[in-house]
Amino acid sequence: IRVAESSVTATPLFPAGSTPSTRDFHTAIYDPIRDRMIVFGGNNGSFNNEVWARSLSRIPEWTRILPAGAQPTARFSHTAIYDPIGDRMLVLGGYGGSYMNDLWSLSLGGTPAWTLLTPLGTPPIPRASHSFVYDATRGRAVVFGGAGNAGAYEDSWELNLSGGPLAWTQLAPANPGPIDRYAHLALFDPNSDRMVVAWGWNIGVGPWSSVYRLQWYYEPTATTLSLVSADARDGEVALRWQVHAEPGTAVRIDRNAGESEWLMREHTFVDGSQEVRYVDREVAAGDLL
Repeated sequence: IRVAESSVTATPLFPAGSTPSTRDFHTAIYDPIRDRMIVFGGNNGSFNNEVWARSLSRIPEWTRILPAGAQPTARFSHTAIYDPIGDRMLVLGGYGGSYMNDLWSLSLGGTPAWTLLTPLGTPPIPRASHSFVYDATRGRAVVFGGAGNAGAYEDSWELNLSGGPLAWTQLAPANPGPIDRYAHLALFDPNSDRMVVAWGWNIGVGPWSSVYRLQWYYEPTATTLSLVSADARDGEVALRWQVHAEPGTAVRIDRNAGESEWLMREHTFVDGSQEVRYVDREVAAGDLL
């Protein structure tokens, strides 16, 4: 798909090599480090647990990935996200003859390998057709809704991915939320610091057309920091700060260039050297930083 100022056009792609079989209810994530799409599982008349990669930065080509380690059981209507902290794909739940709530990690660097994860805490009950989004502000994944043996659900859960061991925690948002639903859409909106849930299906009612937001409010904590370096080049400035905070602590970078308000630029984390790095590519000569 090409997006221009005046038009949007779709162009069919015909990748080289063997291709995955026709399927539905699979997952696909974007691997930003290797500029490729990773597809897992789905239903092609029977459940499967295949992993395929589709290159995006060169000649389009499908490649079957055969990960090391024990494999997740075949499934469909599961969910998957890319975890940038661990450079891995996380797969949660789905249906494969029964509803599941297992959590798997597929490493993407080096030799790909599957690992069954066992986070602390009580996990969400087995389900399929739920949503699973990555909250970049807090380094966590958030689960909402889905369907299982008890019908459709409206619960929300977080999976901590940074600053400590993996752990499940059930969320208790204020105000009434979406009525139980599955096969909905959900995304994380970093600019407004919220998850948006749209549409979906209810077993007794049918399709929903409602849209909800689950709002989180970023309350920064004052901390001491010092500028380590500022490297200015044509069209960009690379900044590095020393921060007195634990590695993995979430950081939001805002910028005010003499305007009336601060503008959010990036969510990131304190690294292992207790530093934060940011490259501002929206600067021009004379701008205030």
